[in-house]
Formats: sequence, structure tokens, C-alpha cells
Amino acid sequence: MRIENKTRYDTRLLRSVITRAYRAVAKTEGPLPQWKWVKFRVRRRITQQVVALTGETWKVNNHTSGYAYLGGKLAVLTIPCPEVRTSALYSLAWHEMFHVYGYNHNRMGGVCRGGMHPDAEATAKALAGLPAVLVEKVPAKVPRAERVAGQRAERMTNAEAKVIEWGRKVKTANTKLRKWRRAVARYKKAEQFRIAAMTPPAKESE
Repeated sequence: MRIENKTRYDTRLLRSVITRAYRAVAKTEGPLPQWKWVKFRVRRRITQQVVALTGETWKVNNHTSGYAYLGGKLAVLTIPCPEVRTSALYSLAWHEMFHVYGYNHNRMGGVCRGGMHPDAEATAKALAGLPAVLVEKVPAKVPRAERVAGQRAERMTNAEAKVIEWGRKVKTANTKLRKWRRAVARYKKAEQFRIAAMTPPAKESE
């Protein structure tokens, strides 16, 4: 299983939650044949704070959503940022996992043994040892002068590495060139000997 992380959440934590959801589903539905090639794309949903005229504030767009191809190898999870409840992510991954297994919503409520969403007790047991809330990593702010200096140093390092790389290629090319020039000279000399051996000697005049 692969994780395509489009967020600032820790990829290892995302993988851990999704893997635990898969293990729970696999207990009732069996192993997923294409699990090795399934890709979970995790995207950010921007959380905005709304302030009413009364001064009351609340958050919008803080729910999870997703989709997956029935029996396919791609599931897309859209989760709020900068934080998300681990149980919400687990429930979303669980739900989309059944789509990957090939279940649509009608069959989720009947044929499959897992149901539409996991129960709270099973979720708490599956997520034991993980934080209750996942929080995005906030990148440290770097002063512009320091950032530009770092970019220049990186470009210089890359340029120096390319000089070394192409210098080695030139050395190898020159070595190969000398080798094949000697081969051409050797083949020409051998051809001259062959022609000389096949040419009959000139008759001496009486």
C-alpha cells in the first residue's frame, strides 16, 4: 500500500491509521488481493473560522470525505487541517476500504459484515497507542535573506556536483575513444596484412 500525502500530517501516522483500518476490515472480509498496489491519496480540506455578527464563532469545512473506485487501486481521503480526529480518519479509511473491496453503499449495509462505519468500541481498540488528534506540522518561518542564501548555496552545490559528474564522463569518454581508435588502427593493419597475403607476388622480368 502506498500513501500519497498532500498534507502536512506525518505520513507515518497516516499509514498507521489506514493500515489498522485495513487489518480490521480484513478480519471479516479476508485479505485484499491488490492491497500491495492500492494507493491512498490524502488531501487537505481547509478549515475556516466563521465569526457571526453576534460574536459567535464556529468552524466550517471540518468534515472528512472521500471516494474510491469499486474493486480498484485508488482511494482519495480528504481531511480537515490543521488537525483531524484520528477516529474520523480511521472511520473514513474503513469506509473507503470497503469500496476498494468492491462493495457499494447498498451492499455495505447488507452483504458485507463490517457495515458502513466501525463502532466506537472497535475504533478505540484499533487506535490504541495513537494520539486522539493528528496535528499538521507547521513549517518554521525562515527569513528571506537566509532562504535566498540557502537557495544560492544549494544551486552552487548542485553545479559543483554536475562538474564532477561530467568530468568523470569526459574521462570515461576519452578512455573509450582511445580504446576504439587503437581498435580501428589494429583492424586496418590486419586488413592490410590480409590484402598483402592474398596479392600474388610480381613476376621477375627475364
